[in-house]
Amino acid sequence: CQSIQTPTSNAGQTKQQLDQNNINVLYQQIDEDIEAYRLRSPADNNALAKLSAIQELDPDNIQLIPYKDKIANRYLHLSEAAANRQKWEKAKRYLDHARDINKDLPAINSLQAVITTAQAEENIKVQITKLRNTPGNRNNASKTIATTHKQSSLAMATTNQTKAKKSPPRELIVKLNKLSTRMPPSLYSPNLNVTTDG
Repeated sequence: CQSIQTPTSNAGQTKQQLDQNNINVLYQQIDEDIEAYRLRSPADNNALAKLSAIQELDPDNIQLIPYKDKIANRYLHLSEAAANRQKWEKAKRYLDHARDINKDLPAINSLQAVITTAQAEENIKVQITKLRNTPGNRNNASKTIATTHKQSSLAMATTNQTKAKKSPPRELIVKLNKLSTRMPPSLYSPNLNVTTDG
């Protein structure tokens, strides 16, 4: 386990040269941390801590933003993987970490909409299954299905309004389409089918 390390002082080097050497070493360590998914932890050896150290040495360093994006994109990757396993809370937590690092990444809103929609569709499926297995519950069944359908439609409307450039994960799109085609036609509208541009 390596902690944040910077080179030792060499006689004859200026403070600016030492700072630049330290920054170069920290960027190399950050690349290793990102590759090993040491994004926020362990506390003394992670990419974000080293990025903060660089920011203290050189607040105007032009590489800060691309490295923040690299870390945020790694969290998006983790979020997408968790969503594909239907681990919704974990997916949302990773998404929040990405948002904390760079809230302006377009893929964040796109993935948020896909997760919300997929979770709503899964909830509809669970509700339908429960209602089908409850004898004599026809009147309440229609109301419950209508409510969950409305929630899903609202989530889908959010997805359609998102202007993000990144397409939703392919695996989630396939799951959503399968869910909507398995429901009786009276339970979904045609606008619940999700498609991609490519």
